Order: sequence, then C-alpha cells, then structure tokens
Amino acid sequence: MPYTKPALLSVILLILLCGAASQNPAGAQTRVIVALPSVSVNQTAFHVARDAGFYRDEGLDIITPTVRPNIAIAGLLNGEIDYTLAGDSAAFAAMNGVPVRHIGCINRYQAFQFIVSPKIESPAQLRGKTVAVTSVASTTGVVTQLVLRHLGLGADSDVQLISAETTSNALLTLQADRVAAALLSPPFDVQAQQLGFRSLLTIGDIVPMPPTCFGTSSKKLADQPDQVKAILRASLKGLRLVLDDRERTVSVFERMFKLNRSLAESVYKTHRGAFDTNGLPNPKQLEFLINQGKARAKTAREIKAGDFADYTLLQEVHREMK
Repeated sequence: MPYTKPALLSVILLILLCGAASQNPAGAQTRVIVALPSVSVNQTAFHVARDAGFYRDEGLDIITPTVRPNIAIAGLLNGEIDYTLAGDSAAFAAMNGVPVRHIGCINRYQAFQFIVSPKIESPAQLRGKTVAVTSVASTTGVVTQLVLRHLGLGADSDVQLISAETTSNALLTLQADRVAAALLSPPFDVQAQQLGFRSLLTIGDIVPMPPTCFGTSSKKLADQPDQVKAILRASLKGLRLVLDDRERTVSVFERMFKLNRSLAESVYKTHRGAFDTNGLPNPKQLEFLINQGKARAKTAREIKAGDFADYTLLQEVHREMK
C-alpha cells in the first residue's frame, strides 16, 4: 500500500479542525497527533491515561483522529501525524525499509475471543459452517485461520470465512444466525456472552497476537526523544491506573463505548489482565509479527526485531520511573 501525501488531505483538515477546538489559550502545551485505526477497548490504557490527565501533565495536548493505518504511516513520514496506535502497521512498513519504528505497547495482548453459537457444542460442529471476521485479509483473518487450525479445522476446506468489516457487524451476523462463529474483540465478546453465545477460547491463550502498540517515525525518535518518552511515561501510568482504579476504567468504558454499567463492569472483569504489562512485546509476539511481515512481503529474508522496533526510550523511562 503506497504511503502518499495526497491521501492525507482529509485527515489534515480533520486534525486542523480538532486542533482549533482544543487550543490551550496559554500556549503551554504541545499539540500531538495520535492517529487511531479505530476506537478500541484494546487501547484502554491510552484512554484512561488521557482521562486522568497524564499526557496533559507532560505538557502534551493530545488530538486523536481516526485514520486508516496506511494513511497514518504516510502522516508519520510527512510530519502531519506524530504517533499511531496501529503499531503492527508501522512494524510491517519498517520491515520494508520505511523509516518508522514500533516503540512500545499499551496492553499485554489484544483481547479477542472466538465466540460460537449456542448450537455449537464442539469444534467439529463448525465443519461446513461460516465464521465472521472483520476482514479475511487482515490480522484478524490470519488469527482466525490459526484458531481453526488449532481446533483441527481448515479455513478453506472445512469452514468459510466472511468479512463483516467491523466487529459490531460480526456480532450482528452472529445474532442473525448467518454465521456459526465470530472473532470478537471487547466489548462485543462480552456482550455476545450476555446474549447467550459461548466463548470457545481466548485468542491470547493459543496465538501470540501482538499487543496494541505505538508507532512513530525514526525522525521523531532522533529529533524529539523527550516527547517520545513523555508519551511512553504517561501511557505506562495509564497501564498502572487501569489495574488499580476499577471505577475510573469502568467509567471510561461507559462514556467512550456507550456501555451500560453492567456490561462495562463485565468487560473490565474479563479483560483487566490484558493490561498487566511493562509495554514490551514478548519474544513469541515479535516472532509472530516478523512472520506476518514476511508473509505480507512474500520474502524469506531474515528479519530481526531491530529492523522494525526500537524500545530504547521505553527502557529509559522504566529506569527513570523506578
């Protein structure tokens, strides 16, 4: 996917409009654009840190446009975007020589569950059925194929995958009985279980799916290391707060995702453990990321973590926060 500047025009306009509405009259804060691929519970630590004022305390005025990952990478290169939470896309771009880097994560794993119809009592009953994912060609599609393989099924031979485009649509197709199973992220996985559907397994238990991470440009790392450290420091504080402050986190769920209190509390209880992390992906997750990058690029060449990731500043922040 090309990373071209013309594709950024609508995003730049959105950023300018957001920025105009959030100017600090005193001019004391630096406006920082963090592009979100979507708004997700997997980003909870970031949103809780923002709600608690941790980025503001670092002198950062955070603006969060929703931007497709390929456009966000173009924005990193051209300087219109400072960071993206599509860290895997930054990693894949870096593997292809683009000067961006994967710099630190805000959960331990991406929280997904493989949800099945109550009619499905065993994996074997999925044969001949259809499974919904957001996109067959996306990471969720790849992960679903790995899940099916783990269950002794083939995505092509035994089960048909369909693209629902969004997780909410995947849940709707499950409710309409158009599919027998779906890969769902929170809050939709918990909501599905409250509706009577069943979790066959949690993805993190069998697939080392990379966590939600920040990506930024190599230029940003070189020219503004203090700002990068401020972003990472505030995010680590957000991770701690998610674990320690149930009430605030549940409140963020209610407001951001329009959840009722009961569902918000269930999401917190189910997925709290996903945020018990130091911001570093584990070796198996890095290996998974590398294998996905090689598959996308259709290359057998050796790729190392240092080719796409730089956790130097994150490690510095850890030492300073002790």
